[in-house]
Amino acid sequence: MRIILQAFVLILILLERKAFARDRTLVHFIKSYVENEEKPTILIMNNLCWEKKVVVSLANEISKIGSRWSTSMGVDSRYYFHDLLYLLDLD
Repeated sequence: MRIILQAFVLILILLERKAFARDRTLVHFIKSYVENEEKPTILIMNNLCWEKKVVVSLANEISKIGSRWSTSMGVDSRYYFHDLLYLLDLD
């Protein structure tokens, strides 16, 4: 019984690592896309059904490169010259 429990815990740890790697890859892809555009960009991410830690990680990375992000669909008019990048979850 103990061996089965240990195997189950190991499987859960491996699945969590795989999910973390996938999330990190997604955050890196979005960050790289914004950086490669070399334009002022506002990332709008509204109603994503992602885990909270992924959304927070993405917001941190976007802020680090000097871009703005918002969870609302409206943007202040003073940023009208910025590109808008809408991030949608199609699930």
